[in-house]
Amino acid sequence: MRLLVPIFMFAFAGQLADSAVTETIESTHAVTADASFSLENINGNVEIGTWDRAEIRVVALKSARSQEDLDAIEVKIKSDDTHVSVKTDYNRNEGSFFGKWTNSGDVTYTVTVPTGASLRHVRNINGKITVDGVSGPVDVATVNGSIATTGLRDDAKLETVNGNVKAEFASVSADQSIEIGSVNGRSEIVLPENADVGIKARTVHGKIRTDFGLEVDKRKYGPGSRLNGQIGEGTASVDISTVNGGIRVSKASGTL
Repeated sequence: MRLLVPIFMFAFAGQLADSAVTETIESTHAVTADASFSLENINGNVEIGTWDRAEIRVVALKSARSQEDLDAIEVKIKSDDTHVSVKTDYNRNEGSFFGKWTNSGDVTYTVTVPTGASLRHVRNINGKITVDGVSGPVDVATVNGSIATTGLRDDAKLETVNGNVKAEFASVSADQSIEIGSVNGRSEIVLPENADVGIKARTVHGKIRTDFGLEVDKRKYGPGSRLNGQIGEGTASVDISTVNGGIRVSKASGTL
């Protein structure tokens, strides 16, 4: 089942300084409980949550300074019962030398997936990404923006260039793989107290702190810190890296 509802909204310039025109697109797709979701966006925040329905719901809010720019933004959605993919496309402005890059618009996504779904390929360029309650594998990256996740339970790859990363895990299982990376920003992972993980962490300019009593190797000469340690039996793997920013390995305040 697919429901596609476009809603247009026009606002006075005094009320919306940056976005004079908006359009909301809503789309709902019947999928399996373990379906996957992917997204490619350029400008705008992405928020992904969960529910107990076998459906993926996508709400895309398009905003621009002009109707021409708004009309040039296309939200492309493909779906079947196992996967839904979404892509933001800026149609070329033939009157501009720089084409699509002169478009003033952005798209903010609010997505709801089944709890057992996976995020196969979620990419953004300018905007933050938040994920809550997804129990399947997660692969998320942005260039300019933060990443914040809560309630994860499976493999995770979280990367940003300019921004902080905070990843909270409800549970960690044997052979689970977790990769967290940032170039300019802090990275934090929050683990259950009873997690069994081997941890590798490294930063060039920043400190490494941990709530689990692991020893941090601070370089005697030059910048940088490293951590190679094990919590419990070390059956899962955690790899955290940053260039300019600190790293923290935190213990969850209670059983999640």
